[in-house]
Amino acid sequence: MIAMAITFSDLYTEAGLKSLDEFLAGKSYISGDKLTLDDIKVYAAVLEKPAGSFANVSKWYDGVSAQLAANFPGKAAGVRVSSGKAESAAPAPSAAAGGDADDDLDLFGDETEEDKKAEAEMAAAKKASLTVKLIAMAITFSDLYTEAGLKSLDEFLAGKSYISGDKLTLDDIKVYAAVLEKPAGSVANVSKWYDGVSAQLAANFPGKAAGVRVSSGKAESAAPAPSAAAGGDADDDLDLFGDETEEDKKAEAEMAAAKKASTKKKESGKSSVLLDVKPWDDETDMKKLEEAVRSVEKEGLFWGASKLVAVGYGIKKLQIMLTIVDDLVSVDDLIEEQLTAEPRNEYIQSCDIVAFNKI
Repeated sequence: MIAMAITFSDLYTEAGLKSLDEFLAGKSYISGDKLTLDDIKVYAAVLEKPAGSFANVSKWYDGVSAQLAANFPGKAAGVRVSSGKAESAAPAPSAAAGGDADDDLDLFGDETEEDKKAEAEMAAAKKASLTVKLIAMAITFSDLYTEAGLKSLDEFLAGKSYISGDKLTLDDIKVYAAVLEKPAGSVANVSKWYDGVSAQLAANFPGKAAGVRVSSGKAESAAPAPSAAAGGDADDDLDLFGDETEEDKKAEAEMAAAKKASTKKKESGKSSVLLDVKPWDDETDMKKLEEAVRSVEKEGLFWGASKLVAVGYGIKKLQIMLTIVDDLVSVDDLIEEQLTAEPRNEYIQSCDIVAFNKI
């Protein structure tokens, strides 16, 4: 239990993840013994499962992912929360601001007066800018801390109940965590959506949250400061200060090279998948159906936990987790050539991919 307000900073950096990893030592969740909104806020800020060097974070991340996928199986279009360029009619910030460095993070050792001036200009331009990118639809929501950003989200949600599709998904949860608090009534669509997400999260995760804050701040770490060539911890694809100059492009290339050299090699090549396996009718023997599913054995395929979920009219579907080695197993081929083909189609009517996450 967190007795005081605790801030997790720079969770996109090795130093930030190290701090979180130390906090999670001996814990399953951020607050107490159940998953709460505290976990969801931090989960949304971490962006993706970290490398194996952060064992506590990796274990916690997998646990949160599994619970969110099981409780909200709707297919997410895919969103990304990052610092980004605000799409507005406001004048472009001064070029002196440099890159998208964190407001409070000094990457270059002792600050000079020129550094401080540039940092102040950058802070004024950024104003806690937050961008949510819906990759699949190429839509960007900027500055969700501001009235303009919320208005853009409000217009997007007109006539919609959720960010993606007709069910609450990880897309909603990530955007929800970015909005921070319920907005005023002037953005009615956002308010209605926020209340709906809050209600579903509270119903599924009733544990008492102690309250955490996720921010971009100076990471408390003994790790050496990144090279000055890194420029800042900017999003690689975003230019916050208008059209890029040749100097900007050179700095960005140097930053990418430094970032690549300073980070651990990520574990890749595996994916975690959640499948819905549907029977033909209410008379299908679900025990034999699951046996048929698990009878599929392939190199690089590992079956996990499962449960039966009521669909209606006495019919239940099997929801099952599996882990695959991407180079060895194709989920589409697994469904078409194994699960829904003879002899297993005696029990299995169809299969749907509910969630697909890289590990």
